[in-house]
Amino acid sequence: MGFGRRTTVVVGGSFAGRRVASLLASDPCLHEVVLVEEKGYTEFTPSILRTLVEPGHPVWEPIQATGIPVKVVTGRAAGASLCKDGQHQGQLALADGRTLPYHFLVIATGSSYLWPIKAGSGDEVKLSTRKEAVSKAAEELRSAGSIAVVGGGPVGVELAAELAGKFGRSKNIVLLTNGSRLLQRMPQKAGYTASRWLRLAGVEVLHGAKVVQWPEGSRQRLCSGTLITQSGREISADLTIDCTGVKLNTELYTSLVEDREGGPEAAAEASRQGIPVKPTLEVVGCPGVFACGDAAGVAAERTAYTADLMAVVVAKNIALLVSRKDSKDAQKKLKEFPGGALSNAWLGQGLQEAPSIAAISLYKYDGIMQFNNLIITGPLAAGTKVMVEFFQLGIARGNTILSKLWLTLEAMNTVMAALPLVLWHKWTELKAFVQAYEAF
Repeated sequence: MGFGRRTTVVVGGSFAGRRVASLLASDPCLHEVVLVEEKGYTEFTPSILRTLVEPGHPVWEPIQATGIPVKVVTGRAAGASLCKDGQHQGQLALADGRTLPYHFLVIATGSSYLWPIKAGSGDEVKLSTRKEAVSKAAEELRSAGSIAVVGGGPVGVELAAELAGKFGRSKNIVLLTNGSRLLQRMPQKAGYTASRWLRLAGVEVLHGAKVVQWPEGSRQRLCSGTLITQSGREISADLTIDCTGVKLNTELYTSLVEDREGGPEAAAEASRQGIPVKPTLEVVGCPGVFACGDAAGVAAERTAYTADLMAVVVAKNIALLVSRKDSKDAQKKLKEFPGGALSNAWLGQGLQEAPSIAAISLYKYDGIMQFNNLIITGPLAAGTKVMVEFFQLGIARGNTILSKLWLTLEAMNTVMAALPLVLWHKWTELKAFVQAYEAF
């Protein structure tokens, strides 16, 4: 493009959105950045489960204090129109009638979860309402004599661990998963460790327990009732909590494609699999629009770390499109996810899949940390989760020292995680070449 300063509107103020905004805003001569966030505050979602058992645990910061030198707009994105070409701007429409022009639109709208694990919409996202709802849920959990947690993924495991760690054996806690083990998308050691810790803490862990009948309303709110599993077992609980998965927030993409041929089908598919994106994270069929974070349809785990990697790729690509006068030349040089997030060209070109880095807490003093296929358990893993929270909340408060240190640590971790994946890929290529040569 290369025609001077361009406006990028980023929708969503969580991990991916804030990262894109901060990276682009570092060059204000070329980028005017507008960050749209319905809530008006930043919530460190990975710690909300701790807040549900300890309401005083801090997880919120006003978005004005995030230290990002951008224009912050509090409002809900209701729809968007596309740029007609590189010279004319598209429009983002807000629910209150305001419109925001853009040259580039970044959809970082994330995902939704059972209230109160994640905020809903409308009045539910107001900070005062959000705090009140979390406090009310914490009181309900404290008062309940029996709790059924459904879902054996990271959220279900962490919530069951928080409840068991806080209340001990004073409550009857059961964790149901329809899988053969917990944490099925992580190496086997992670599931074994989680199951063993929970059982020692007094949690009843049920494998292969697919729920076929739920108490009315339990998939929207915490409520009491009886669950019925596929085997016919009935489980009654004072509170039932559904942790079986997320809803991807793809409504903004729907507004872009619903009026075109095949649009409704594409929108429905996006709601299940994520917004369709090219390897460059450009939204398919939507020029000037990028998607990153949970809402993007990429073959990678939906974690804060993955969201950060996607944000780096999006920011690099927008910067390339803005700085180069020859748009065709810029398109050829766009970075691809995940390798484009790395500054080392050799590593970036060889990286075929996003590294898997994640931390799951088992209450305060134990945890599980994944570093690709390596699983680290114990206090070190728990400490890593605490460290991430400390850095992220500090960055949200505008601490530039923590922000720079975090970027350095994340870059180091990414290189260490990417290197074995790249070497393994190169070795596989070499092995296949040798086999083909011998066969010839």
